[in-house]
Amino acid sequence: MKVAYVNLGWLPAGVRKVVTHEGRRASVELVDAGNFELLAQAQPHDYYGGRMSGSAWEVEIPYDAEWYIVGAGDGQLRIEDVPSGLPANLAQVSSTGEALPAGYGRSGELTAARYEQMSGDLPQDVPNQPVAPPPDPVINPAGPPVLVDNPYHDDLDDTIADSSWNLGGDGVKPDHRPFLNGNLNPLPGPPDTRPIPTGTAEGLDGVPYGFFSQPRYHNPDRSPNGPYVTMPSQVVNLNDPKHVIGTVPVAQASGVYDPASKRMYVVGNDANGVRQLWKSQVVDPAHPHVWAAPGAHWDFVGNVMEGNRENQLVRLRGGGGYLLVGARVDFAVEGVAASTPEGLINRTANDFRVLVDNNAVPGVPGVPGVYGPTIVSDRWDPNSRTDTITLRVSQYAPPSSPEGTYDPQLYATTFTVTQP
Repeated sequence: MKVAYVNLGWLPAGVRKVVTHEGRRASVELVDAGNFELLAQAQPHDYYGGRMSGSAWEVEIPYDAEWYIVGAGDGQLRIEDVPSGLPANLAQVSSTGEALPAGYGRSGELTAARYEQMSGDLPQDVPNQPVAPPPDPVINPAGPPVLVDNPYHDDLDDTIADSSWNLGGDGVKPDHRPFLNGNLNPLPGPPDTRPIPTGTAEGLDGVPYGFFSQPRYHNPDRSPNGPYVTMPSQVVNLNDPKHVIGTVPVAQASGVYDPASKRMYVVGNDANGVRQLWKSQVVDPAHPHVWAAPGAHWDFVGNVMEGNRENQLVRLRGGGGYLLVGARVDFAVEGVAASTPEGLINRTANDFRVLVDNNAVPGVPGVPGVYGPTIVSDRWDPNSRTDTITLRVSQYAPPSSPEGTYDPQLYATTFTVTQP
């Protein structure tokens, strides 16, 4: 079976299209960009549509995304806009011909189609063959962690590599109100809460984003509240730090923009503390923050590095590739690198590099109780094809402190990542 397709581009929810068919039979599917990638590799995918039982099929775009119409049949397919105001009167059917109330199905007959030679009557404007990713970058051993200055006497101090952004955690003053670039963080929240950063992201065109929890200071009985994490993470455009633009599907999130797929990827923990990778729909340059807006559609990619604390996901400055560093309770800060964001999932234990050990034992420098990794800088050397990474981490208090003491310390270490 040969398959034709057309890229409809980024469309908002509610736009309606009519597909007409002049032959005897056709299978037509509406898929978002993520599912188009799966379909083009003959993988199971989610879709709207299926086998056409008549000569016309009307579909309404279900959510904001980049969309494709994919069709196969014995005659010409045409796609037309539906003028606004007309009633929806054309049924959507599945690949078995049975009516679907929402027009939704999974893994239709086009999954078995031959995509080696995509051809047909529809315009074709995307590659018809998946490109094998390049080899993964390699993380080299890290140097010993060194105590660094902590001018605000707080923890976390999340940043974006090679920038002046500083998203502070709890300070040592009684109200613990976090700082943003040395001033009180202006992000509002419910009464008796404060914004705790979980990570950052560089978006399209370098837009700086911060991810935040909003934990309470006190329990209902006014005793101090212990948990520091709220689900899901809030997203803030740091250029407008007084407003939340939306949320992501996980807690303790960080993220990155992938220019190859034109999507935002976020890493964080689900309600059970399992670290996951999710991706947005294609980011629309005309609406660059829609990926995080309420009701935005997200696709689950898979589980990534084990961990239940903070992480940082970044795109390496030189040569491409992605670096994920993460912490978990009573364990080291680790790192893993891949040529693509989705290459970070399903890795084995040998793929992870310990960057800062949790326990300082003889001959193995470390930071007891280490957490809160953030990438401070990334220096690319084209001659050696290495990124030199500076990583900063947090410590709740020195090990010799009396129990219950909050005296946050910051440490930094440096390591290189070799590009293939």
